[in-house]
Amino acid sequence: MISPILNLQGTDAAVSTASTVGSASLVRVYNNNGTAVLLTVTTAAAATTTVTIAPGEVLYLEKSPLSTITAATSCRMVSVGY
Repeated sequence: MISPILNLQGTDAAVSTASTVGSASLVRVYNNNGTAVLLTVTTAAAATTTVTIAPGEVLYLEKSPLSTITAATSCRMVSVGY
């Protein structure tokens, strides 16, 4: 698989509490934990979607700038763009 070319839009940080990740539309999430972590994306209208990220996995989440991401256990997140 060919990796996309990404531009960093912010600083990589540990996130566990609800965050817009700098009002990002596209977020790179890295699970630096030894166990799977549940991520919850919450829209401005309070609708939620969840996804589980495996240990060591990298996931790219597209969201609205006002939506927040919460991780059950701290994961590394950064705003990215193409």
